[in-house]
Amino acid sequence: MISFLNGFILPALFAASIPILLHFLSRKKARKMPFSSIKFLKVIENQRIKRVKLYQFLLILVRTLFIVFLVIAFARPTVTSLLGNVSGNAQTTAVIIIDDSYSMQAFASSQTYMEIAKQQLSEIVAVFNTQDKVFLLSGFDKKPVLINSLNRDKSLKNIKPSNAVLNLERLLISADSLFTTHPNLNNELYILSDFKLTDHKPFAEYSFNSTPNFKAYKIDLAQEPSFKNVSIDSIVLNNQLIETGSTINISAYISNHDPQNKMETNLNLYNEDMRVAMSFVELQPGESKVVEIPFVPQKPGTHYLNLQIDEDDLFVDNKFYFSLFMKEKIKALFVSDLTADKISLATKVLSQNSLFDIDPKRQNEWPGTNLSLYDFVILNDFENTSEANIEKLGAYLKSGKSILVIPGEKLTVADYNNFFKKLESPVRFGKINSGGPNSFYSLENEKAANSIFDALFRDKKNPFSPPKIFRYYTQTGFDKSMINLSNRNTFLSKSGGLYVFSSAFSQNWSSFEINGLFLPLLYRSFYIAAQTKNPLSGSIVSGEAVVFNSDGINIENRFSIKPPNNSSISVIPKSMRNKLYFDGGIAVDPGFYLLMENQNVIGAIAANHSADELKKPFISSSSFEFDLKTLDSDKLNQQILNARTGFELWLVFLILALSMLLLEQVLIKRIEGLPLFG
Repeated sequence: MISFLNGFILPALFAASIPILLHFLSRKKARKMPFSSIKFLKVIENQRIKRVKLYQFLLILVRTLFIVFLVIAFARPTVTSLLGNVSGNAQTTAVIIIDDSYSMQAFASSQTYMEIAKQQLSEIVAVFNTQDKVFLLSGFDKKPVLINSLNRDKSLKNIKPSNAVLNLERLLISADSLFTTHPNLNNELYILSDFKLTDHKPFAEYSFNSTPNFKAYKIDLAQEPSFKNVSIDSIVLNNQLIETGSTINISAYISNHDPQNKMETNLNLYNEDMRVAMSFVELQPGESKVVEIPFVPQKPGTHYLNLQIDEDDLFVDNKFYFSLFMKEKIKALFVSDLTADKISLATKVLSQNSLFDIDPKRQNEWPGTNLSLYDFVILNDFENTSEANIEKLGAYLKSGKSILVIPGEKLTVADYNNFFKKLESPVRFGKINSGGPNSFYSLENEKAANSIFDALFRDKKNPFSPPKIFRYYTQTGFDKSMINLSNRNTFLSKSGGLYVFSSAFSQNWSSFEINGLFLPLLYRSFYIAAQTKNPLSGSIVSGEAVVFNSDGINIENRFSIKPPNNSSISVIPKSMRNKLYFDGGIAVDPGFYLLMENQNVIGAIAANHSADELKKPFISSSSFEFDLKTLDSDKLNQQILNARTGFELWLVFLILALSMLLLEQVLIKRIEGLPLFG
């Protein structure tokens, strides 16, 4: 038995009569003309006329069949077998995967893809009867939802788009498990998606070969090839020093996901609700670029910032949240027995006139100090100390804090290297390089190479007057050189939280004490050493867990987490490895999640969309090991029923129609007496 998926096209079969009508309308009655009696020629003429009439009849037939076959091909005939009738009426286990990722919030004309998906899902669910097992899987719901006549409307209504990326691999694992635990004669998998999902790898493990009578279908919801969307993918801070009153350069990574059209948008930077900067952006089709935008913080504390671009087809990725934290005071421990030297005097000046609160201690005093009260420790020309004290400094480093070492005369190279080794640092001192009585070393005369001096020179035309270094330790094993000498050796190195100068600041080592860079160098070196934590807030992707960790707080206080919707979730901290952990559940909405202690904010995490979802190439039917057939959005229920009961013959009829075109050309050449080839 044959049925048609597009039966409304069948009335077009009346067009098959067109070749016959044209034949009769074009017939002409032969006129008799007198001619000499040539009997032999008349016999030949009669034979040729009969042959031409046969070819003409066949030509009419071929043209008629071409129209018939073409119309039938577009009507999509489906042949039904006895087995098809049995399986069509048998019980079915159906697993429907609905894409609820953030790209499903994009608009297609007046509706979002999610709204279209819910309408088509309703059509699919209507196909099944009460004996069938129909499960709904989505990215947001971790467990499958069994749909029946009682909860169908409620289940469909509860489907909402999430702001996360769809984990299709996890959903295929769940589908495989459902087919195993709920076997039926019919086993059907449906995937409703815009298929803007990055093709990381073929899903080779999920072939469903062991599932009997398995069929898989996809409903591609993307209606328009042109996807007018610009996204903010990520941000990067370009400054090493984040200071109040200084310009912070923010790099925003922006992408145009429209492969056909150029996009123009405005990039706006907001500090809470106030716009503080704007930049115009022009993107070519498919282009990604980095856009610089400045921000000048006017006060210390936390700045809750967000970047916004103009609205387009997809709103979710038009914003990017982040926060910057700048301490009002930075507390440092300065360990030195040289109370009258210039560096000790400089630390007093910094304590009185800057955000630094520097606490001086002699070498025999600091071991009794609680180091956790300080943001970093400065060791100036220190002496050998006990194993217990070195272990205390090592634990301080491992806690995420910093130590700044200024060498001097009291220790040998071997003593310094032994100290570094016990701190588990790779830094090592080599020999002392001396410039001689009339020679010296200078800092590298390229400010760009010494990022610690950035912004010290407002007028770049002014000459750079570096101090003179007479002696210094060569260094090896460090992670990064913060300041270089003119011979490319390091003057200040960084290895983890350990910062090490190569030279002392006394007059027999360098001329820093009388150079105008002395105080700015100390200020910026101290500032960098104090920034043990990223000034950016913690950042997660929507759909991930909101987890805070903290130390130094009173566990008896009341704690809560405030999500972007301004509700409040009470939390009880859990102790682990000398830290307190706060579990805030899953980040559903993009925005700021704040950890509150007695109504005071003590932590912030910014949740944003994941840029991975819209990275090409996207998945296609070839990404799957199983046969994934495409269903049209029109008459889904009829297509599903026909697919259960038989197979389509449209390709067969299309081939027959093309064959009729070829045969027509052969007959025309026969009638005209022309050769078939040539």
